[in-house]
Amino acid sequence: MLTFLLQGMALGLSAAWLPGPFKAFLFSYTSIYGWRRTIWAAFAPLLSDGFIIAVALLLISSVPPQFTAGLHVAGGLFLLYLARSAYHALQAEAEAHIESGGSLRDVLTKATITNLLNPNPYIFWSFVGGPIIRRGWAISPWHAVSFLLGMYTLLIGGMAALVLLFGLTGRFDATLRRRLALVSVGLLVLMAGWQFWMAWQAWGNA
Repeated sequence: MLTFLLQGMALGLSAAWLPGPFKAFLFSYTSIYGWRRTIWAAFAPLLSDGFIIAVALLLISSVPPQFTAGLHVAGGLFLLYLARSAYHALQAEAEAHIESGGSLRDVLTKATITNLLNPNPYIFWSFVGGPIIRRGWAISPWHAVSFLLGMYTLLIGGMAALVLLFGLTGRFDATLRRRLALVSVGLLVLMAGWQFWMAWQAWGNA
């Protein structure tokens, strides 16, 4: 059981720090709305990954490449929407307007959608996490649970630490905060472009 726990912790920590659409979302919202609101987005995988794991374990191995391409396109479009929203929020000159946005429900909803439209979790659970869960479950349910516990403890903790780091970096300097927000908008656009490129590649392999 300890082996499964350690595997989960190692994978969770690495996933928390790897770049991707979800990290771009965290960076963007932290730069604009601050870490206190955005830190709750680190819990979004708890809302989205149940569905993702089920799809990965039951369906992903049999779906056509067009499914993956469509997921990339949907994810890219949603990232462009987030970039547009972030840019408009950045244009607000009054600090009070910025602080009034980004409600907990809004942050959690957008974070969950971002994760659901991100192909990376589907790929991870199909080829890495899913087989580990199957092996653990074959021994006992507690082995599978220990893997999930280790993974999500480090995943959520690592992403919360990232949000805190982003937030404290620009907290005391309005100019730095604005620059970080502009960088985050650019990252969202770049990640959207990457999603479209991956969709093209997946379609070409169909």
